[in-house]
Amino acid sequence: MERICKNGPSLAQSHTDCIRFLSTCQKSSCRRKECFDYNYAIDSACASIFEDKRCATNGYQCILRGACEDIITSDGCTYDINLNPCVWINQKCYTKVVTLHQSQQLNIWNAVHIFQVAQPNKEEDALKNKSACYTDSENVECIWDDQLNQCFSNQCIDFCGDGIISSKEEECDDGNYLPYDGCYKCQIQCPLGCNSCNGWVCEECQNKGWQLMNGICTAICGDGYITGQELCDDGNQIEFDGCFDCNYSCHQKCLDCFQGLCLLCEDGYLEDGSQCFNICGDGLLIKKLEQCDDGNIQNNDGCNNACEVEDNWRCQQENNISVCKYNIQPVIILTKLSKSKSDNQEFRLSFSEQVRLNVNEINEEQFLQMIVVTIEIVQHSEYDVEIKPIVPITPILADVSYKIIVYFKSNLSNPQLTVTIRCENIVNIQDNTLLSNQANLLLKSPNKMSQDNYYLQNSPSQQDSHVYHLICHWNSFLLRQFRNFMESP
Repeated sequence: MERICKNGPSLAQSHTDCIRFLSTCQKSSCRRKECFDYNYAIDSACASIFEDKRCATNGYQCILRGACEDIITSDGCTYDINLNPCVWINQKCYTKVVTLHQSQQLNIWNAVHIFQVAQPNKEEDALKNKSACYTDSENVECIWDDQLNQCFSNQCIDFCGDGIISSKEEECDDGNYLPYDGCYKCQIQCPLGCNSCNGWVCEECQNKGWQLMNGICTAICGDGYITGQELCDDGNQIEFDGCFDCNYSCHQKCLDCFQGLCLLCEDGYLEDGSQCFNICGDGLLIKKLEQCDDGNIQNNDGCNNACEVEDNWRCQQENNISVCKYNIQPVIILTKLSKSKSDNQEFRLSFSEQVRLNVNEINEEQFLQMIVVTIEIVQHSEYDVEIKPIVPITPILADVSYKIIVYFKSNLSNPQLTVTIRCENIVNIQDNTLLSNQANLLLKSPNKMSQDNYYLQNSPSQQDSHVYHLICHWNSFLLRQFRNFMESP
């Protein structure tokens, strides 16, 4: 049987219990649909709710159909719960039957017929006597209905709702029983929202929620009043807030929107009224809203409590969850050890943090061969290089460093030292490899002496000259000191 929320189980303990009954229901608001859930004034409208036509109208609401004698309005006086026809006589509803008695004949208005019977002295039920179904007391022809097994008058009567105006009593007949469409119960009725009309033309609309346009009352969407065909009106035109353009509208990620309430959102979102909110920490990455989602809301693990990638971390998806790794990579550092601009200059090669080799197959000699030292835009014949370990690299973490000595053979203008380590097995404590396997250092121009200058500076005569100047300078100093002593009081 079809269900509605209002008729659901009253003892539901949770939302889950209730949606098992009906997916669009909430706790304490689901039950089966019944006749009284519909406010119809027309009996045919109530009868159409269920296939067995068990609902009838009491003039303003559908109720469970009973016997004809239980019906109190002419609109509901059609047939009883067993589908036997009813007739409205003298403001009362009766079961439509025909009986004859020996000493009397019943003449019940135009809808009940009195038949001539073959044996008037014998009381019998003419409703079940096909042989007695000929004419009534007014000599009007009668016919027998084999399907209903009943006798009826063979006359046409007016019928409201057939789309044909067939009597003076019918002002209109639009073929339905819908109110506020201009014709209701075959009488002209002002359209919905109209207070005063002239025929089909409205002259004055209701104050709240309606506006008069060309003789028609039109609902005003967005004024906060639910009127006409509006399903909702929240007083704004904000999309996805539960009501938009006076129709129910939930969040874009809502899979089941029921009367402006989102009952089910996409994976990774949480239902809240009409909205779907992202759930950080559920392990489902929503790329437009989250940088990462590692399944928790802890900080300092690469993905923080706002599902943002933390500094110096790198996150990637593995098995539909964010896996984050520390992303600080060691860097090569070059430091000049000698301050002079001599032709022999020393440098230290080190790293920004402790490093190690992640394999055991590389020995010290092999690693030294992996360190390539060059001077940019200079022929290799213009310099020589020597590399000496200070703290050699091993499979154990350490502050690794090497000394690099460059022997310049000629004068160079601001040369650039470039060191390249051709090894992919250098890692830090997090097993991150080098950020770059190359480092550069701009040098000052080396002062390379010619052979003549070198010989002149180191010849014996030149050395004697230096000694002579040193002795003269020292004697002048002592003389000044003696004079100052003698002149003092």
